[in-house]
Amino acid sequence: LKPKSIHKKPEITLSNKSFDGSDDREERAFVGFNIYRNNGIIEELYTETEYHDTLTQAGEYTYFVKAIYDQCMSDSSNNVTISLYVNIENNEISDKIKIYPNPTNDHLIIELNTEAAENMKVKIFDINGCVVESIMLNPSTVKNTINLSNLNSGVYFINVSNKEFQRTEKLLVF
Repeated sequence: LKPKSIHKKPEITLSNKSFDGSDDREERAFVGFNIYRNNGIIEELYTETEYHDTLTQAGEYTYFVKAIYDQCMSDSSNNVTISLYVNIENNEISDKIKIYPNPTNDHLIIELNTEAAENMKVKIFDINGCVVESIMLNPSTVKNTINLSNLNSGVYFINVSNKEFQRTEKLLVF
């Protein structure tokens, strides 16, 4: 994010002494952001207002940024952790787990083959990667209905998994 005009000047720490920019010292010019993934820098002096990572490997990733000024650097931003799931079409998994209707407006059916039913967990993520629903499916029920009426319209991701199977799909709620 680019800094915008604010009424209060940002506090800058320089040589272990803080000042708020109100004295006669010159203000620092913004240069860009350094973007970090898992504590390693992935972009230096990035000046756009949005960043889209091109990462395609499934896993959990933690991001933070630091604002860079002409002679100093801010503290780290808050960390954001994202779990990335990669959808791989696998006919074996497709035969064991069916998810429908998609798009949907108020409910979703997850149909399980009996050998895939044990300890099956469903997680629904919003577009920011936050879990908005987490459910354990009933292993004795072939067709499990999930109520989605509490979700706003939008794009979500649904992950259905146990220790043997995993399937992730885009879910459209209208």
